[in-house]
Amino acid sequence: MKKVLLFLFVGLFFSPLSVSAQNKTGQPLHSCGTSIETQEVLFRNMVEMRNRYPNVAASRAVSYIPVWFHLAAKSDGTGRTTTRAGVAEMLCAWNKLYETNGLEMQFYIKGFSEIDFDKLYDAPQSFSGSNKMTTTKKADAMNVYITNNAGDGSRPDEITLAYYSNRTSSADPEYTNDWIVCTSREVNAGSAATIAHEAGHMFTLAHTFYGWEGGKFEPTPASPCAPVNVSYNGRVVEVEKAARTGLTKNCATAADGFCDTPPDYLFGLGYSGPACNYSGIAKDPDCVAFDTDETNLMSYFLGCIKNFSGEQKAAIRNNFLNHPRRAYLRNAATPPLTAATPTLGSPALGATTAFFNNVSLDWDNVPNAFGYTVEVSRFTSFSTQVKSFYVTNSDFNINALNSPGFLIAGTRYYWRVKSVVPYANCANVSATGNFITGTVNAVNEIAGVTQFTVSPNPLNQSQNLSLEMNSEAAFEAKIKLVNMTGQMMKTEKRTFAAGYSTQAISIANLTNGTYILSVESDKGVLNKRIVIQ
Repeated sequence: MKKVLLFLFVGLFFSPLSVSAQNKTGQPLHSCGTSIETQEVLFRNMVEMRNRYPNVAASRAVSYIPVWFHLAAKSDGTGRTTTRAGVAEMLCAWNKLYETNGLEMQFYIKGFSEIDFDKLYDAPQSFSGSNKMTTTKKADAMNVYITNNAGDGSRPDEITLAYYSNRTSSADPEYTNDWIVCTSREVNAGSAATIAHEAGHMFTLAHTFYGWEGGKFEPTPASPCAPVNVSYNGRVVEVEKAARTGLTKNCATAADGFCDTPPDYLFGLGYSGPACNYSGIAKDPDCVAFDTDETNLMSYFLGCIKNFSGEQKAAIRNNFLNHPRRAYLRNAATPPLTAATPTLGSPALGATTAFFNNVSLDWDNVPNAFGYTVEVSRFTSFSTQVKSFYVTNSDFNINALNSPGFLIAGTRYYWRVKSVVPYANCANVSATGNFITGTVNAVNEIAGVTQFTVSPNPLNQSQNLSLEMNSEAAFEAKIKLVNMTGQMMKTEKRTFAAGYSTQAISIANLTNGTYILSVESDKGVLNKRIVIQ
């Protein structure tokens, strides 16, 4: 049984693919930042692969696609709100969308990295932000960067939520970049349509409204008919017509190039109508009325998008299965497809803990787990008064988290655990345990220790931290350094001699910030706050 360190995180829940706003000039700031230049390449690629492989059929075998998630923060390490638990919840919902659409493609977590770099965090489309992605992307997985913003930082009012990029410039060969950038507020189960949309781009799908990225068509009763062409950023795109047969048919060459996705002139931008039923007066360039598809994942209809069309799915399969530059995804190993349900250990069911402010929880380790989410609540429903925690493989001591008042003395609490694994993150929640907090306050002391100091404090990364101890008897203890979000940064065992002793602790590779240093033994706990600057 292995104990774990818990730290509180707050999940952000937003609607999928939130619509964009207008700036002062009326220019729409798009939810998806995948550029029209990138989509031009995607369109050509899709048509080429469709012509070369016209009969791509659904496969009975599921392909498992590795994804590496890069969690960005500011250069000082602050601002990283996305947790591995949030990624796992989003991944589960993303996979359900693809499964529901009959796509034999499932995504799994290959790994995580944390990158502290201001430009990547706030301006990933800037030169410095893009360069950081170029030097950190993994060659054997899809790369998804989770950032604070998804633009280039030049427009403070932009609300770009995500984008896919395949080239650093128009002169570069495709797939030079081949990454997805997604803002942290979209990393939750409720917003999985955002990354499903961007993955659609990655596998050559353009927007259903391709060509209208500069602003949606605004018909009037006097002029309800769309133009023959639309232009944006120097690209002229043929406007799709309603006809699916006859001489005026252009669905295979106009807009997104699919004949089973009806015309869409960016009607979803700002849409807030009832029951996902757009009823505008727009007509096509031949002045023929039509009905758009509010549910298509490559559109902008807020809260409605959930489907790919048959031709879109064929294009996704075609790119993944046949394009030579997708070999790095096709050749990936299959991940473990099942995950053990965590088995709770202590406190025992219904047990009363020794203290009310020093409670440890533990359970059996789950193989291949990156970590765990833990929920603690006053109620078995976990619907109110619930706190969620992210978990790493180490001990938990609530004193080290400096959280007075988190647990109330003499009170029953319920808790449950869910593992964060490469795949199968949907249904592996443990049984619910419960415990009653004791009434004794856990003091900050180790029996027999008469002196405990740390110096220098504050200190810099070139210095070692010195622990000075005076103890009546020798004892063994664990030395731990925990950051202020509760993440275990360092742990090691030390032996302290009887009498006066000094121990040196290296802080190499720790970023500037505030940490809790804990000395934990079977005789008690000592905590000190230290600052690295």
